Amino acid sequence: MIQRRIWTPFVAIALSAAMVVTACNTSWISTALADLPVLVQIAENIAAIVAAAQGQAGNPQVAAQIQAVADTAKTGLQTIQALVNSYNAAPSAQKATILGRIDTGLTAVQANLQQILSSARLLNPQLQATITGIVTLAEGTLLAIQTLVPAAKAGPKAAQLQPPSPAALKASYNAIVLQGGLARYEIR
Repeated sequence: MIQRRIWTPFVAIALSAAMVVTACNTSWISTALADLPVLVQIAENIAAIVAAAQGQAGNPQVAAQIQAVADTAKTGLQTIQALVNSYNAAPSAQKATILGRIDTGLTAVQANLQQILSSARLLNPQLQATITGIVTLAEGTLLAIQTLVPAAKAGPKAAQLQPPSPAALKASYNAIVLQGGLARYEIR
């Protein structure tokens, strides 16, 4: 009984230190929850821009493909948003699984955006430049969010990048659409 009393404080200190070292930092959640709604709007606007330009895009099949992929990206972003929201309420035993699903979702949306970039090469040059700028902005933001998410599995973690604030993300997006002559797609 005496031995147990002696070791109890040391065990408590060791467990506390382990929690600190294993990155129980949840600031990534507020960052993700702030940027994800803006990224959803961006995905919606990619589809809307391409739909509006379908007649002038030069290739209606490509425009339809971009719309479909943008819709898939939007759905993926909404799923990630729901997963991030559920992460806090989840029991500790489920958090690693949720982190893995968030990471997988972020990777999938980035792949969707790459598909849009590949297809955008077949659009008229002005629309291609606008879509490329928007997709590059969204991909960079997703990658930065992904570097903040704690690793769900062992192994090296990429250096953390700081995603733009929602206001900066909107401002960058708006600058791209204004430069492309698409002011009606600004995000306010």
